[in-house]
Amino acid sequence: MRHRFYFYRRWKRRIFSLLFIALGGSSLATVTDIADVGTFVNNLKQMFCDKEEDVSCIVADRFQEDTTLDSYECARMMTVKKDAVCIRHTGYTTCFSSENGIPYWVAWKLTEDRISGTARRCDSFFPDPAVPEEYRIEPMEYSGSGYDRGHMCPAADNRWNAVAMKESFYMTNICPQDHDLNEKSWERLEEACRRWARKWGEVYVCCGPVWKGPFHETIEARHQITVPEGFFKAVICLKKGKEKGIAFFYHNIPGTQTMEKAALPIRDVENMIDMDLFFNVPERIQDRIENSCNLREWDR
Repeated sequence: MRHRFYFYRRWKRRIFSLLFIALGGSSLATVTDIADVGTFVNNLKQMFCDKEEDVSCIVADRFQEDTTLDSYECARMMTVKKDAVCIRHTGYTTCFSSENGIPYWVAWKLTEDRISGTARRCDSFFPDPAVPEEYRIEPMEYSGSGYDRGHMCPAADNRWNAVAMKESFYMTNICPQDHDLNEKSWERLEEACRRWARKWGEVYVCCGPVWKGPFHETIEARHQITVPEGFFKAVICLKKGKEKGIAFFYHNIPGTQTMEKAALPIRDVENMIDMDLFFNVPERIQDRIENSCNLREWDR
């Protein structure tokens, strides 16, 4: 019965997505194209859903199964998250968890052009207007928590466009990070990714929080924000003949952590977070680049 119910729910969500598009709705892959996401979700519930949990499943499933993306800025969660809403912004894509108040993952394409622009860095963080108001995290909710507002997609990766720069300061791109991690080890990894983008032309990056165990520290504010025990970052290069991949895991703690000790194969990270990263990459290439971990080859 369990398997039968799973397949029923899976096909029901797909049918709902097809019906919505057939009725003239926007693609659910681009939630930010919709002026009022809250109204959009309510309309979906009224049209198709008998339970609130179906809504976010439709949004996340439709996005994750969209193979028309012009890049590999996506990840597939192996277990459906009822609170997940995927939003495509100018410079990155985020899969936001309304339950935890932070993204499950953030992914983006990084090129030499994107890091050599002249857009000025923002001095302020902003709530994401694409998130329904009741789940919208405000920057002040981190105040006094002891944690930095840590970027997933870095501001320095969005110098190419003023809108992209501002959107990189949306709270759907932010997680609570230890200050040492944010200012030292994580920043050095961000700098390495930009160096690799210059060297190899373009790379794709996906990163996000890692929770370990059943209990987690939380920031208690207007919303409850779950503090992760660590963070992952996976990077791939698809330049013909030079395909490669690598991942990193950093503990969300004080002190310095080296890239050499943090590095591991992408498959190991996927098992850690129960996701399939860069799933649109051809399987024969995935098998090769996701099982290797050679930090030196990235700077050769």
